[in-house]
Amino acid sequence: MLGNLLPDRVSAFLVRDDAMLEEHIIDGDVVLVEKRPYARDGDVVVVFVENKKVLLNKYYRDGANIELRPANDNYQSVFVSADKIAIQGVV
Repeated sequence: MLGNLLPDRVSAFLVRDDAMLEEHIIDGDVVLVEKRPYARDGDVVVVFVENKKVLLNKYYRDGANIELRPANDNYQSVFVSADKIAIQGVV
């Protein structure tokens, strides 16, 4: 299930909302996350935002700013400066 990833490079994340519904990730799911501090546009990431909350959203960079975009129309994107987030990993 881990493919070519070593077990110490992967963690599990319990999903606590339906923000990624259109990606078939819903409340109560457990997703496997490759631990890494970077992402590419469109990657589904787990991020700490301003050391206050954890989000599971799609990542899009625009210069020095980041858009964390949900895959559910009932949620709004979060726009934040790149220095205000810490990427924990990529789903």
